Amino acid sequence: MQWRPPESGKINLADGNKGQIVVVSGATVYFLEIKETTGKALSFVTRKKLDAEISCISINPLRTQDDTTKMVAVGSWDMDFSLLILPDFKVIASHSMPNQVIPRGILPIVFDGVQYLLVGLGDGTLLYYVMDTSSGALSGKKRVTLGTRPLSLKIFRNRGDQASVFVCSDRPSVIHSVNKKLVFSSVNIKEVSYMCPLHTEAYPNSLSMATSSKFMIGNMIGTIQSIPLGVTPLNIAHQSSTSSYAILTYGSGVLDPGKSEPVLFGVTAHALSTSESRAASENAPIPNTRSLVHHVLIMHQNTSEIAHAHRLLPGEQGRCITSATLKDNEEYFLVGTKNTSWPAPPRGRILVFKYDRSDLQLVAEEESEGAVHSVVPFHGKVLCATGDKVCLYDWTGKKMKLECSHQVKMHPFSLKTNGDFILVSGFKGSITGLLYHSVESHLEEIEIVPPRHSIGLNAVEMLDDDLFLCADDSYNLTVRQKDSSSPKSLSIAEAGLFHLEDNVNVFCEGEPFKQGATSVPIKGCVLFGTRNGAIGLCCQIPKEFSKCLLELQDKMSETFLLAGGTVGQTRQSFYRWWMTASGRDKNKGFIDGDLIESYLELDLEKQEEIAKSISLPGGTQATADELCKLVEDLAKLH
Repeated sequence: MQWRPPESGKINLADGNKGQIVVVSGATVYFLEIKETTGKALSFVTRKKLDAEISCISINPLRTQDDTTKMVAVGSWDMDFSLLILPDFKVIASHSMPNQVIPRGILPIVFDGVQYLLVGLGDGTLLYYVMDTSSGALSGKKRVTLGTRPLSLKIFRNRGDQASVFVCSDRPSVIHSVNKKLVFSSVNIKEVSYMCPLHTEAYPNSLSMATSSKFMIGNMIGTIQSIPLGVTPLNIAHQSSTSSYAILTYGSGVLDPGKSEPVLFGVTAHALSTSESRAASENAPIPNTRSLVHHVLIMHQNTSEIAHAHRLLPGEQGRCITSATLKDNEEYFLVGTKNTSWPAPPRGRILVFKYDRSDLQLVAEEESEGAVHSVVPFHGKVLCATGDKVCLYDWTGKKMKLECSHQVKMHPFSLKTNGDFILVSGFKGSITGLLYHSVESHLEEIEIVPPRHSIGLNAVEMLDDDLFLCADDSYNLTVRQKDSSSPKSLSIAEAGLFHLEDNVNVFCEGEPFKQGATSVPIKGCVLFGTRNGAIGLCCQIPKEFSKCLLELQDKMSETFLLAGGTVGQTRQSFYRWWMTASGRDKNKGFIDGDLIESYLELDLEKQEEIAKSISLPGGTQATADELCKLVEDLAKLH
């Protein structure tokens, strides 16, 4: 089949579906149909010259069961876009672009039964609207910044035949819908100029992608995967140098005669090697009986395959694990354990493992008088919380040697370090400060005067020399600030209070975003995991930005009420008040990111109304577009 535009016109753009094709030549658009006769043939239907040259066009059918459509979406170099009805290209709606930006990609699409029109702009911004196809009316305008270069929009379908949109740009993204809300996910490729779905016997359900210098074929894989272990994971640590994870597990398995390992693991393990702690075989469970077995598993980062399983002693449970670089500049996995056998006295071990991509070796071990609740690297040495003590072990000649220890009042369960300072979190909410003196090999206790709100803590993380983030058992987050004016004691003030409405189990330093993802200069990023399975992010924001965002937060609190709430009783700000069994206290020092991002969901009139009372960093009055860009910039952090 072949068709040429009359008068040897140049073809600038084209788009098609299973039964229709539209071709663009300058400002003229041609409509062709694919006819099924003795074979397939192209049949010219009509053409129309628009007021300006066309910059993008789409003829995507909105319903998956349809091969054709009656609507064409067109963008022009005059910085507007239109919806036209076939076959005569009758214009039913036309819209001018904000900020004088040219549309470079356009796509009508249905997500979860909702009809959208997506418009990609030349500056990397995406606009999306809810669309009424009968009248061409657009509503609920939203915007999000996905790159810095022109956006091209290409539809593809996943293995479940669900529609997704690939956004080609200098920061490629994928758009899909979850519970009738559009979700924007980054792609782990730096740049894509063009994408086309590819489905062949050799490359099923694939994507073909091109840049200015190369061509690629790949698959779209979800960023969240469930990996069946066959046993219960307790803790996990990642080691980048060996591309591996170490996982503490326990499970009930049957030990078969002649086999050293119980039948436990429900994952592929083509080259599984095993080992066991000394004396484990001497106290092994009786064959053909079910017993609780604890392991240290090594899993490949890229294949999720179990490479090694190290069995701990009978009755011994792994409590904590981390990856650490010690004094010899080699990276190890450090494991702390406890004895779960009753009525045996509580004891534990500190284990140092070395993994070399083929085998896991137990390099050193040290028994402790109590359970080891936390183990961290400290100046190339091994620092651990065991029993009612904090112990520091030197690392020389692949062996651990106790250098010094300090007994604390409450049993420690967590250690955080910054320089020579050690923050010890104990049960029942106690916090102890220790200062390490390397010359004297001594740990000096620094008295910490507790703040006014002192309740049970679940997790603690140091943000810098003076700030640390706490999560308590009343679903609150607290930022505590130390006053170092006295060398022998520390007074703690509460710099931030926030009610999270979820129990935080763990804090971890980390940035789940690419460097340079946002223009806002942030620091001190901390991830947290909650009991209900949520992952959250806390970041420190400069004062000039926090002032602007706090003003926006106050305005959004006035705008949104909780479902079923009443004015003055359940405002969003009151919902986030710091709360304990004894009462409430007004939240401070925190910006609610979810509330701030809801600004993007407001209609333009409400956005402009709020913007009039907001001052941007630098003191100038904000506009709705400027606030949207700032909020979108912060949204890139997750």
